Amino acid sequence: MTAKAYWLMQPAHQPEPGELERKLSDLFPNERLRDAARSALSRYGRESWHQEIERVRLGILKLAGPHLTQIDKQVDAASVDYRDTLAAAEYPAYSQLTPGIDPQDAAAQEAIAADLQQYLDWLNG
Repeated sequence: MTAKAYWLMQPAHQPEPGELERKLSDLFPNERLRDAARSALSRYGRESWHQEIERVRLGILKLAGPHLTQIDKQVDAASVDYRDTLAAAEYPAYSQLTPGIDPQDAAAQEAIAADLQQYLDWLNG
């Protein structure tokens, strides 16, 4: 099985309508700051090669937290390779495992479960 096939075995959150706005409101209760964050996030998705726009924007928010300057940095990073953003935001434990590990391995299964739980906790917290 190729590395790509291993990656595809990870659960991937598909954003629902309104999730991005809800997280923006959670992280930036101040409307002016929320508008600035939304504007910074909007830079990802302008290019034809940008993929999975809402999912990546959520990943950017997760990595940046309530820090506008970090949103800018994360948008820049996602524009280079969005997969790095998704890996860091959605799969932090799994990403630290040995490359090519069998996803059926106990350590891989633990990491997959932990990653999904931590992401959902962040999303719904």
